[in-house]
Amino acid sequence: MINTHTPLRITEADVAILIPVFSTPMKDLQKFFQQILCLDTVPHIFFVYEENSCNFDFASMVKQCCMAKNLDYRILTMNGRRGLGFALNAAVAKIEQKFVMRHDLGDDFLENRVDDVLQALNSFSDVDILYSQALLSDGNSEKSSNYPRSEKALQRAFVLGNPICHPTVVFKREAILRIGNYKPSLRFCEDLDLWLRAISAGLRFYCVDRETICYYLPVNGRVSSHWNANLSVRLRNFGVPNFVYSVFGIVVVLAFIILPEALRNKVYKLVK
Repeated sequence: MINTHTPLRITEADVAILIPVFSTPMKDLQKFFQQILCLDTVPHIFFVYEENSCNFDFASMVKQCCMAKNLDYRILTMNGRRGLGFALNAAVAKIEQKFVMRHDLGDDFLENRVDDVLQALNSFSDVDILYSQALLSDGNSEKSSNYPRSEKALQRAFVLGNPICHPTVVFKREAILRIGNYKPSLRFCEDLDLWLRAISAGLRFYCVDRETICYYLPVNGRVSSHWNANLSVRLRNFGVPNFVYSVFGIVVVLAFIILPEALRNKVYKLVK
């Protein structure tokens, strides 16, 4: 018998925007709500907030902004400053929606993002991790990203860096929980670790070949702890995406770590 059942269409009600908040300036939160309030449809907004880290009443401001358009939101309050991996792990475990859309305050949430994401999710039901292109800004100028558009190109790109811009990502919550969620012990490179484990587990990736955010590049590059964590994550996931790419990736990061900091920052700006 032919199954004529039509799958339920994915809507904004199936998506939670996951936003970690630590020492965020008020202007970044205000900018986010200005961009969100211009949208016709807004997913659930899930903040994971480090208690007393902002110099304003974060919860009250969120409540006030959400009431302006009757937005659905939740704030998960953390304490102990245990890092980004811990915060994201706790948030994904608590979120009830089927899909999680990452976003960082300070970046721009482009008006086409929700529509483009929903279209992709409804067109490619077997995809576990969706990512997109981004406008990359250094504060003075912008350029379009050129992130890999196929899974083969994506795997090759892990040799030279992390080819997925974390704040562009939308993933199936169930798939991420199945592979162990974000590692709570990681303060840096929690996303790189997650992508490598996802590849190892056979999860499916798809690139939305259009900018959905404007990503503001770190002004002073990355701190040394970031690159040490990058190396540690690659060693922990040795052999992924494959043996050759894994070895080359480890060699590249080792070579990068021994560069003088000023030169390392210049190289980072060129390749990001």
